[in-house]
Parts: sequence; structure tokens; C-alpha cells
Amino acid sequence: MLDEQDIKRLTEVLATKQDVQEIQVRLERLVETVAGLVTVVAGLVRRVEMPNEEYLVIKERDSRHERWIKEIAEKVGVTLTV
Repeated sequence: MLDEQDIKRLTEVLATKQDVQEIQVRLERLVETVAGLVTVVAGLVRRVEMPNEEYLVIKERDSRHERWIKEIAEKVGVTLTV
């Protein structure tokens, strides 16, 4: 059987209803913060990926132009130097 002293010790170490509610509020704020951070990071990833894709397109276009210039130079008899 629990006596009054045991009950007092238990109430000192166990969470109260108010403690649980405070933890729940803080956890909800944390979830909102993490969701906001995920949104920001996703936006940054899109911004990093887009220039990389653009770079690949430009690189391919430049290679194609260089090939065309060499073909034209050969047909008109011009020697290209670097």
C-alpha cells in the first residue's frame, strides 16, 4: 500500500497533465519549424539543380556549334587554329 510519502515522491517525478500539454505545444511548434525548413531546403535544391540542367543544355549547344564551325571550315578550306 502506498503511503502519503510515496505518493509525494511519485508526484515529484511523474509528468502532470499540464507538463504533457506543454510538451505537446512545444512538439507542435517543432513540427511546424521542421516543415518550414523542409520547404526552404526543397526550394534551394530546385535552384541548384536548374543551373546544372541549363549548363548541360548550353554545353551540348556549344559542342554542336563547334562541330558545325569545323564542318564549314573544312568545306571552305579554312584552317582553324586554337
